[in-house]
Amino acid sequence: MLAMVLVACLAEKPAECVAVQLLDLMPLHQCMVSSQTSAAHWISMHPDHRVKKIRCMQPRDLAFTLSKFRT
Repeated sequence: MLAMVLVACLAEKPAECVAVQLLDLMPLHQCMVSSQTSAAHWISMHPDHRVKKIRCMQPRDLAFTLSKFRT
């Protein structure tokens, strides 16, 4: 089971990024199918950000990724 994480940076300050867990644990195929739609919805709510990465990742890697991009 995987979680979907989006890394987005401010358009005006590309060095200021944030990682957001958009979807909870799910199978790989569901994560891959849902990723673009979920990212598009998030970016519509945060127009000042630009998506840098979208990843489906193991829960053991989730805490590290979220803390790495904490602003």
